[in-house]
Amino acid sequence: DMIGYTIDEVKQLPAHHYTHPDDRKTALENLKKIHAGELNRYQVKKRYIRRDGSMFWALTSVSSLRKANGELIGLIGMVEDLTPKLALEQARKESEQFAKAIIDSVSEGILVVDSEQKVRHWNQFMEKMTGLDTSEALGKNVDQVISHGSGKVMAEKLKQVQHAGESLVAEMEIYFQQSKRDGWFQGWFSPLRNSVNDCYG
Repeated sequence: DMIGYTIDEVKQLPAHHYTHPDDRKTALENLKKIHAGELNRYQVKKRYIRRDGSMFWALTSVSSLRKANGELIGLIGMVEDLTPKLALEQARKESEQFAKAIIDSVSEGILVVDSEQKVRHWNQFMEKMTGLDTSEALGKNVDQVISHGSGKVMAEKLKQVQHAGESLVAEMEIYFQQSKRDGWFQGWFSPLRNSVNDCYG
């Protein structure tokens, strides 16, 4: 059903018949290595061509069957259609891109940190306000990107939110060294939760 051929038809066809042309060379090389005793098994992502001409990605696992003396007597192959996983991954990427576009369009500074206080998102307004590019902020702790003690205050607020699991609004005096901007700012701190309601940032 996966490739559109019956079992009898598959038995009559060489494996490369329904393997994508660009993947045939690698597939043949792996089979040669098994026959030569250089490999006992391998796993690879490759493309298949269905009977109707459509293409799909699959995870292929091949293991050898050998006698006690090492003589090859057969192969066991398993093929997992990756179409659902790839569709889910594409949907996740599109969702992240959509969320990023919305966050970057907001005229307020938004930063997202993980459970270790490391910056995971830094929107365009944060770049403008702090003078730090996203590439300079990502992966760093809050108190590294917000200086002169302001970062420590913000980090403490974030810890409170993560531990309590509840949102917090606070006014803070902040100095941004790169942009030479300072003043009082109102911050909204909210926990991020996963599907089982655990706070992860």
